[in-house]
Amino acid sequence: MKTLLFAALLVPVSCVQAQDEKRLPEELAITRSIVMQDADELESTVGFSFFKFRDQKQITTAAEFEYGLTDRWELDAEVPYQFVNPNGARAANGIGDVETGVRYNVIPMDKEPLALNVGLTVGIPTGDRLHDLGEGRLTLAPFFTASTWAGPVNLQLNCAWERAVTDVGEEPRDNFVYNVALLYPIQRCFLVLEGNGTSTHELTTYYVTPELIWKPTTRLQFLIAAPIGVTRTAADYGIVASVTLELDNITHRGIDKD
Repeated sequence: MKTLLFAALLVPVSCVQAQDEKRLPEELAITRSIVMQDADELESTVGFSFFKFRDQKQITTAAEFEYGLTDRWELDAEVPYQFVNPNGARAANGIGDVETGVRYNVIPMDKEPLALNVGLTVGIPTGDRLHDLGEGRLTLAPFFTASTWAGPVNLQLNCAWERAVTDVGEEPRDNFVYNVALLYPIQRCFLVLEGNGTSTHELTTYYVTPELIWKPTTRLQFLIAAPIGVTRTAADYGIVASVTLELDNITHRGIDKD
């Protein structure tokens, strides 16, 4: 009898937890979100960012796309357009480095207490390096994102190792990215605090990023964030904003499960 009573109490709690996981933000300001697209779902995000450095200002507008090839495989692409305004020099603008990638859902969110996905991002040198609009080299970046719940708080960890395949100048070939995010849901909103770092063998850039996310529906999301530079190489401050829209059954090919 006690076992049946315990099971009856546990089932509603599990259902609530699963619903909370399903409602997690599709995108975060900097950390790569654990949420992936189901089969034949297309997510599009329009983002804006402004960063004030000591020697220049940078503005980026970007279009990002995520498509669920199956329930476990996802294709990603991001096309940025950048504006750079150096102090005492001529401003420049143009397309930055385009990124494309693939992700695989190793442990879906509704299967285990710990969710995990892995992927590979390819950075294509489409930006003008001479005007700080790109790195001017081809890069490969394997990464992973893990997530779990600690009471009402969702924890997400995202790490990547970016390796330059082609080389220009004296810049380090390896760049390590590590992001952590704490998410606290309040009805249709999320209070989020991120820690965002990138390191080479020469220097480290780190930000603390508070943000607010609002999901008025399961398919629409608004985000506003304010990255704060912690290290000397980081920007003094920044602003990040985005709108995300998710569409189902794009190609009408039906349900494709793994």
